[in-house]
Amino acid sequence: MKKLILNFKSKDSKKIKNPKNFLGGKGANLSEMGRMGLPVPPGFTISTKVCELFYKDKKKLNKNLVNQIKTELKIVEKDVKKKIWRFKKSITPFCSIRS
Repeated sequence: MKKLILNFKSKDSKKIKNPKNFLGGKGANLSEMGRMGLPVPPGFTISTKVCELFYKDKKKLNKNLVNQIKTELKIVEKDVKKKIWRFKKSITPFCSIRS
């Protein structure tokens, strides 16, 4: 499975043929800005393909995707020097989630 969760500063997004379709408009723009070295907040984009997989798998995310999201959240936590998510204790992240 190719990478479906991309950090805003990831070089992998450069390899995507149509980033707007894969990452959505906001995700593609943030990714481009991050790669260019422009100031963007720490974060990541969950690709539109994940939505397709979510509905295909009866509204469940597979373990691999959940682990990728947790990994990206840990990277963001390191960047902001704060815990933004308590996986077992909290249902509300200390971060912004956009659609």
